[in-house]
Amino acid sequence: MKRTILMNSKGTITVMVAGCLTALIGLSALAIDGGFAFITRNQLQNIGDAAALAGGRKLGKIYEGLSQSAQQSYTLNSTDRAAIITYMNAVAMQNTAGGIAIPISDDSNVVQIGHWNGTTFTATSSHPDAVHVTARRDSIANGSLSTLLAGIIGVSQLSVSASSTAAMTALNNLGAGKLDCPVGVPKSYAGSGGQCTNLVFSGTGQCAYWHTYKDSPASTNALIGLLDDGKNKGVPNLKAGTYPIPAVKVGVDQFYITNGALSAAFNDFVNLYNSKKDAQGKWNT
Repeated sequence: MKRTILMNSKGTITVMVAGCLTALIGLSALAIDGGFAFITRNQLQNIGDAAALAGGRKLGKIYEGLSQSAQQSYTLNSTDRAAIITYMNAVAMQNTAGGIAIPISDDSNVVQIGHWNGTTFTATSSHPDAVHVTARRDSIANGSLSTLLAGIIGVSQLSVSASSTAAMTALNNLGAGKLDCPVGVPKSYAGSGGQCTNLVFSGTGQCAYWHTYKDSPASTNALIGLLDDGKNKGVPNLKAGTYPIPAVKVGVDQFYITNGALSAAFNDFVNLYNSKKDAQGKWNT
């Protein structure tokens, strides 16, 4: 006797189709909503970078308005903090992330002002030198991103943020040809000033610190030669832009700085300045 086994594959097909649709929706959500979140985060990063740089610039301007002693003991106050954040916000509001403007508010989850040691930021009001910004699209600030397809699989919102820190740190290296003014401040001057209470660059004073780059010792004759070819025709010089200024790396390269004995070369310094200054009488070096 033969037995006939009847099989119904309709249910199996239905389950397979449902599974495929779920996977398709998930992939579409990843492509569309994930892509939108990725783009928004990049926009937030740009806003954070710009705001942090603006905050660092404003903090630097505050220090510029203080005396040397006041700079050393400066503590951030509410007025200065408000001025920094206002400046940052003006820059940030020129951009959008995820289709909306991203204001920078006085919120510790958004802005912190403090100290940067090269690897770590620490919020502090005592002698701050850095600004840390987190540009956000989340429940803390500006609202999370609403999803288009991910809601079907239970994800209705996405939170994104980006952080940036700007610090007032000294240059740690300069490329060849960049340091085109052979004056400097010796290491021994930092913090005390030694015999010079003020650094005044003149032809007769003892506080006119200068160098001839890596020459040791620095000599007046070498200085005259590199400043101007008026006395030494054909010699590479700074005025003509032909002197091979070396690259400099902090902590590695040393310039041998001396002071005084500048009267013979002072006019050459003046000539160099006159050849480099802009219409406002400024020479950025």
